[in-house]
Amino acid sequence: MLKNEEKNLVLDISADKIFAHIRNMCAHGPRYIGSEADSKAIEYFKKNLSEYGAEVIEEEFEALAFEERKAILKISSPIEMEIPCKAVFFTKPTPPEGISGELVFVGSGSKEEFEKTNVEGKIVIVENSPESPKGALGLEIALAASKGAEAYVLAHFASPPYVLMAETGYFDRSKRFMRMEPKEIPAVIIGSLYWKKLYSLIEKGTVKGTLLIDAIRETRKTKNIRGIIPGKKYPEKRILLVAHRDTVSCLGSSDNTSGNAIILELARVFSKYRLDATIEIVSFGAGEVLGCVGSWTYVEKHKDELRDVVGVINLDAVGFGGHLRIVTEGSWIDAGPIKTDAKINRLLEEAAKDLNYVIKHTVCMLGLSDATPFLANNVPAAWLWKYDDPYWHTDLDTLENIDPNSLKVTAEIVGLAAKRLSEIT
Repeated sequence: MLKNEEKNLVLDISADKIFAHIRNMCAHGPRYIGSEADSKAIEYFKKNLSEYGAEVIEEEFEALAFEERKAILKISSPIEMEIPCKAVFFTKPTPPEGISGELVFVGSGSKEEFEKTNVEGKIVIVENSPESPKGALGLEIALAASKGAEAYVLAHFASPPYVLMAETGYFDRSKRFMRMEPKEIPAVIIGSLYWKKLYSLIEKGTVKGTLLIDAIRETRKTKNIRGIIPGKKYPEKRILLVAHRDTVSCLGSSDNTSGNAIILELARVFSKYRLDATIEIVSFGAGEVLGCVGSWTYVEKHKDELRDVVGVINLDAVGFGGHLRIVTEGSWIDAGPIKTDAKINRLLEEAAKDLNYVIKHTVCMLGLSDATPFLANNVPAAWLWKYDDPYWHTDLDTLENIDPNSLKVTAEIVGLAAKRLSEIT
């Protein structure tokens, strides 16, 4: 049952304002770490927080950045064909002339398939099936490199293909990337339509081609942006609403402009309806993909203050897909499952129920996004996600595929849950 103040709060949340934030933050292209687009998004975020009366704090740090310029696979024999690609995020670029060689298919890329296939000096192609989808490719690319392959191509089941990453999937941050021996090799992803054409050629005989990746991989500076709205009764207690700001090689309207837009709108609403506890809005730099560098940096910088954080709600990729879901636990290759906070999850469930909305649950096998560093430091945290977004990490993650009204639903659930959490601290 909603109280009058709760009704006023959720009614004030605007789908139009949330969508306007998405449109404005996406206006300058993909927000690669340290890019001009990221800088413009930072200024936009700060400007709005200031207008809402929040105290704005910038915290600069360095992180590994990857920026794709062009990726293409040119088939030279038995026919000439150009296949557009997406560079695996954080992969090594090729020399300007590219890497040439015979293309060889290695099935699903298992150790057994690599053992029985001669890949030395060749460009290997591995198939990604919807029955067993791949996420972190670092270990598999390293396996191909150890067998003497010159480059790695993932044939994705979707078209356009998802941008996947060269990370390993380890929780241990010292193992985020795998050292490749005898050398690091470049990697790309192709979509299903081109893979069908290419596979038909490989079935008939020898196929040769050249892989070209033009990309920047370097350390850059970025920022976490914090907006503080003091609480009325318990200003020393804080509730964090967080979202990573950077994107992979696409516009990222859902992943994760949607999360930033929602927390910006909630900053506006909470500046009018002040909560009992302090609300802190945080836009993390360097959240993609598994590294969560921005949130880890925040936790390490504010370690002595974490005892005052009564809850964290992370919003990541909630702009498109099926049901809104509470992620109840996450796993890594070397850790987990780690559970998200039961109390916050229950508040989110109750808020959805009282608003007559449906919310479901899921688990994640690729960690817990930016909730991870907080949970690892015993800070209560939750994560909302729409995991079945067909446009995730693709060129179709655009404004046209965002439903503004569903964003208001998510904002209402988070806003109501945050208000109730502030009253029971």
